[in-house]
Amino acid sequence: VPDMDFGGGADPFVVVSFGRHMFRTTTCKRSQTPVWEQLVYFFVTDLEKGFKLFIELYDEDRTSTNDHISSADIPLSKLLAAPDSRTTIDLKTPAGAPGGRLTLRLKPHYREDIERLYWSYVFKMFDVNGDGSLDREELEVVLKVVGQGEKPINIDSLFQALDSDGDKKVDSTEFCNFMQSQGKPSSILPMDLRSSSFLRDIVKQLQHTCKPATSIPQSVLQHEGVDIIWVLGLFLFQSGVGVFGDRITQNPVQKLILSESHAVTASGAAGVTDTGHTGDQEGKNLGTKIFYQDRLTGRVEKEAIPSYVRFGMEVMYGAKPELAAGLLKRLTKVQSAKYNKPESVNDIKPFIQFHGINTSEMALPLESYKTFNEFFYRKLKPDARPIHVSAEGKPYTVVCPADARTLVFEDFQDVQTLWVKGREFTIRKLLKDESLADRLGPNPLVCISRLAPQDYHRFHAALRGTVVSITRIAGEYYTVNPVAVRSKIDVFTENARAVVEVDSPDVGTVVYVAVGATLVGSINFTVSEGAEMEAGDDFGYFAFGGSTVITLFRQNSVTFDRDLVKNSSKPTETLTRMGQSLATVA
Repeated sequence: VPDMDFGGGADPFVVVSFGRHMFRTTTCKRSQTPVWEQLVYFFVTDLEKGFKLFIELYDEDRTSTNDHISSADIPLSKLLAAPDSRTTIDLKTPAGAPGGRLTLRLKPHYREDIERLYWSYVFKMFDVNGDGSLDREELEVVLKVVGQGEKPINIDSLFQALDSDGDKKVDSTEFCNFMQSQGKPSSILPMDLRSSSFLRDIVKQLQHTCKPATSIPQSVLQHEGVDIIWVLGLFLFQSGVGVFGDRITQNPVQKLILSESHAVTASGAAGVTDTGHTGDQEGKNLGTKIFYQDRLTGRVEKEAIPSYVRFGMEVMYGAKPELAAGLLKRLTKVQSAKYNKPESVNDIKPFIQFHGINTSEMALPLESYKTFNEFFYRKLKPDARPIHVSAEGKPYTVVCPADARTLVFEDFQDVQTLWVKGREFTIRKLLKDESLADRLGPNPLVCISRLAPQDYHRFHAALRGTVVSITRIAGEYYTVNPVAVRSKIDVFTENARAVVEVDSPDVGTVVYVAVGATLVGSINFTVSEGAEMEAGDDFGYFAFGGSTVITLFRQNSVTFDRDLVKNSSKPTETLTRMGQSLATVA
């Protein structure tokens, strides 16, 4: 670790994150060669196998903000491909200079093995006489305790089927094969096993029977989205302790925060586990703090908003946000005219630098743009946003229509409950077309794609279809970011917008609503009524500003991707790219 403190030395700690979960180590005082020997478990689903592990090294300072020293990000696939459990990572400072080397020790535990180990321990617990087998009565007790899955089981028929050698006993292999064949572990467990004293009792009994080397923290048992069997099996996995040593296993890292930005604060140095101290709580109204999860890396990020914009939002969307309408409309007209003038090209490079825009994706050289708006609604290279291809080699029928922070809702009522806090947000008010609302049905599925100023600002077809109509609706120019959307203003039904109806041979009526916003000079279309579109075809763009595309599907016509549904239920936006999978045709 480099010298960080006055007089030399450092007080380093590490923040490690994977997906939505972030942890921090303790602080090694006055050490430039720290050794933490602390353990953390990350539960990795199929959807997360492409994520990265992020490492941030900090120097603790109790009297001021902590100093960020260096960082690294490593694809999970690379870590799992390491020839042994020890991996050394080169950390880099923000300037790209060497910032230390960190050694990790890793051990993957695969779900099938963990589940099997769990059931083998359950088998031991109910093998009362210790003869390595279960008779009919013992098997019946087991099934009564752990549940029988979705379909009732005839004990006599099951016992006869499992007792392949006819000795009136079921051995461990036969038992484990059956329990794993029952599908999802959670479907076998009764619901009260997840949180009641019954769970604690069975854990204690398993620990007493099997004498595992480590205890099972209740916080891990309540780990979101992880089947209880998987969690218990992991902690009963005695071989896992031997990889790291008992002392490390008993010395876990601390759950920290939603964003690593909290790590630079004094409370972050203290290892705060309650994010309520900073207000950085996932799924809450965060004032002008906006968090989202990057779908490609899994990292939770804080959106970059200039300080003067944050101040303006706090003022305008405070006690009387309706007073902002006239001001925002005038400001939008002024800015639209400004960014169409030749001298506006001077704003392009600072904008790229502030937002970290990837210029290598642009279809044209930077100097070819004659105004800021030409740059803002730029096209990308054809291969910059490929249409997602399924494992079978066929494009997904439904793709994300834009580079955006995305929310999806399978029930229209959830839009109001979880996200849009306006008092009058309805499909009829949004579309201003009774007949079109009827064609969509009473409870359409909703995808909200919020484009921040730094995003690629063209929108595309989510699936194939024919453009039936394009209707423009005049309105206000409130910002569409969560600060306004979650205020009492009905942003989506009051803002200027354009409604595009598409008839799809796959799902019937699909509606896109392009919503204007603060500083959005215009909503433009590259197609007209009667045009045929394929999934991924460009059909419109926004001039400068943040904006939103709302895509509506008939109820039960598509099935949204699980990761988007899960994040939206928080609610947390997911950063998606145009062409990524959004849903499949139901």
